[in-house]
Amino acid sequence: MLIALATAACVDQARPETGCNQTPPPSELEEVSEMLLTLEPNPVRAGESAVLSVELGGRVAPGDAVSYGVTWECWNGDGWIVIYQVLRYQDGVADFLPAQPGSVTTIIASRLPVPNEEEIVIPPVPPGIYRIRDRALDADVLGFVFVEVVEP
Repeated sequence: MLIALATAACVDQARPETGCNQTPPPSELEEVSEMLLTLEPNPVRAGESAVLSVELGGRVAPGDAVSYGVTWECWNGDGWIVIYQVLRYQDGVADFLPAQPGSVTTIIASRLPVPNEEEIVIPPVPPGIYRIRDRALDADVLGFVFVEVVEP
């Protein structure tokens, strides 16, 4: 299976060391996802593998699909910002790519039918609360799951 990466100029994105050391407010943590996503285990440690699952339900119906990439986001005090692109396990590889300031990464790959369970690797981030965001391609629905990264 082929994965191609392309980058293009876009809105500013920040790295964890530039303000993503804040805990999201309770109102953010109470938000309800439009997709049913889970991560096991959760809490998890940076560098470990975990299983990201997308289930039918919410606004995702049979026949919908997701791509092999999801975004890893942190709270900077004003909103969620993308700090990594995380690639689901494919062809023996689960990986992540740092988001580049001033650019966006597009992951071109085959469609992954919903429901699914795929391994991911947790990026090298400090302990805290993060968000994995995914998108159902056919329904154009965004969903998320909160992730607690703990000390090694």
